[in-house]
Order: sequence, then structure tokens, then C-alpha cells
Amino acid sequence: MHHPSGQTRQTDTPPPWETERLTRRNFARARLRQARQLAARLWGRLITVADLEHESTGHKSQDSEGQFLALEMGDMLLSTLDLGPGRIGWRLAPQPDLRPQLQPGAALILLRMIRGGHLDMGDDVLTDLPAGQIALLPLQRAVTLSLPHGGRCDLALIHNPPVHFEGFTLLAANVPSGHHLAFLAGYLLRCAPHPPGRLAQLKQQFLLTLNHVAGDLNSGTVASPLSLFERFKFLINASLGRAGLTLGEIAMSMDLHPRNLQRLLRENGTSFREYLLLRRLQVAQEMLISASGPTRIAEIAWRCGFRDPNYFSRAYAAQWHETPSQTARSCLADE
Repeated sequence: MHHPSGQTRQTDTPPPWETERLTRRNFARARLRQARQLAARLWGRLITVADLEHESTGHKSQDSEGQFLALEMGDMLLSTLDLGPGRIGWRLAPQPDLRPQLQPGAALILLRMIRGGHLDMGDDVLTDLPAGQIALLPLQRAVTLSLPHGGRCDLALIHNPPVHFEGFTLLAANVPSGHHLAFLAGYLLRCAPHPPGRLAQLKQQFLLTLNHVAGDLNSGTVASPLSLFERFKFLINASLGRAGLTLGEIAMSMDLHPRNLQRLLRENGTSFREYLLLRRLQVAQEMLISASGPTRIAEIAWRCGFRDPNYFSRAYAAQWHETPSQTARSCLADE
């Protein structure tokens, strides 16, 4: 692991993305290639992206949709691409026209693979990306990103980040600020669009947390390792928007047999279905409360992993004793 050293932030180049723009798309299995193309075009404003492979697997009745969600914020982009199970890969490289002026760490990539993956940085040695953990990579030469099991790929790009990382850095589960970084990224995406003032604050918090990550790595600050149940909760939070999420997928990400995960959940007084439904309803409530204007209930349902808006409304009312529309109206009336 390479630790960050020094700080650098260049401001003499225009930001590659819009001041604020949210991209949301849902893709049927027959159109998953379009999801990859949309992601590549967006990422390609700062780096070059070439598709290597996409070999989809699984039954047509399962994982029949792909999702793409991205939030552009000037010099920072957060994105999530989910194409279901199968082999997926990209070749990522600095843009040739940016290479002469590229300062060390001027293009920082944050990666998180929900089912795990690996990087080939040109030395024929594969670097593992454990499921659910964040990897930081200042892109100064071509790398190959592979997801042998497919699933969701979270990719963030920061132009001229506030802190410089010398090389590939994996944020292990015991780096406390890494969890805060993942939480902020998820909140920025899930609850977008944000009011302008709130978005600016959240973005600053995200960049400040990136500095905290550098400080933790330099000082060797670590926290106690996550328990298996805490790791389960982390992976659930990272996958809430996936309508076809299964216990087997989470168990595979945790390197557990599904029966062992079921036993773990029983020991903690819950079940997979019960916990997943509660977290989806909690996030839906957060999104409705934080909305800056009129909200489409069906959109909230989809983003929280519900295929049927009517089922979502019934489950929401049973949990919170009011309908999603009532929550939205009461929050707008209080502003």
C-alpha cells in the first residue's frame, strides 16, 4: 500500500462535468450494452475508457435489469453501474491530450466492487479488489479493471483532488474514515438531487473526508475489524437499489455459505428479507424528507429497490403509519 504524501490541487483547468446534474437510467437485459456506453461516455470526459468484455450470465427471469446512476458536480463525479452477474471489464487510461499537463494524482479514481474484482496495472500482477472495499487510484497509466462475477461497480472520479495519493491504496475495513467516505458517496447519490446549498456542503464534507482518509493512512489509525453482522449491514446499504438482491449474493460477497449467513441473522434477531425491507423503507423516508421539491413516489420506490410502487406504498404506510405522499407533503409544508 502506498500512503499519500503532500497535497496538491490545481484549479487552472475547467471542470470536466456540469455544476450539478443527475443521470438516472434503467436498462432491460437486451439493452445493457447501452448502460456501459452511457457510463463510458461520462467517465470519458476525464479518462479514456474501452470495453474489454461483458459476458452476462443468469436466468432471464433474474437480474433482468441494469441500472446507471451518476451525479456530476463540477470537478467530481459519483457513479454506480449495475449490470447483473457475469464477466465485465474495462481498460482505463489517462486522456492523451491531458497527459502532458497531468500532475501527480490529478485524476483520482475511487472504486468499489460489490462482488469484488481485480486490477491489472500493466505488470501482469493482478491486484485484488475485495468485495465492498474502496480502492483509490491516481490514474497515470493504463489499467485493466475486471469484475469476474459482475454485479455493481461504483466508480468516482475527482479532478485535481485535495490530497495526493502516490499509488494504489486499498482502504481496508479497519480504516475508520473509509466507512464515512462510502456513506457520504452513497448519500450523495441516493438522495440527489440536492438543494444547491446542501449539495455544496455535502461535497465539501466528501473532500474533507478524503483528507481524513489520508491522515488515517499516514498515522496508521485503525479501528476494530468489522463484525460479520456489521459487514452484512455495510453490504446491504451498498446494494439497496438492486431490486433482485438475494441472500446468496450477499453471502458470496462475505465469503459465507448462505446457511451460515441465515444463522448469523437469526442470532442478531432478524432475517434477510426483514432487514432488507426495513433499510429500504428507512432510506426512502430519508429521501422524502430531504427532497427539495415535489417528488415522484414511483421514482423513490425504484431507487430503493422496489419493483412495484403500490407494494412500496403499502409497506411504507405499515412501517411509518403514513403514506409516502403524506411524508412528502408534510416536509414541504415545514420548509
